[in-house]
Amino acid sequence: DADPRAIRAARANAKRAGSELRLEVARVADLGHPGAGGLVVGNPPYGVRMGEDTFWDELASALHRLRGS
Repeated sequence: DADPRAIRAARANAKRAGSELRLEVARVADLGHPGAGGLVVGNPPYGVRMGEDTFWDELASALHRLRGS
């Protein structure tokens, strides 16, 4: 997530649930390969339609880049 407050809240929730997660403040364009057995989970902006925001273009570019990794 690009919002540090969202990451802090997610970390607190994961800790309460007893989960070990690696959560980072980052833009989708900076998405890195999660490594073997890793998983990237996203929560796209609510109410943003494809074609109305650069988020979708950034996501597509990042996924294409990672596919070649």
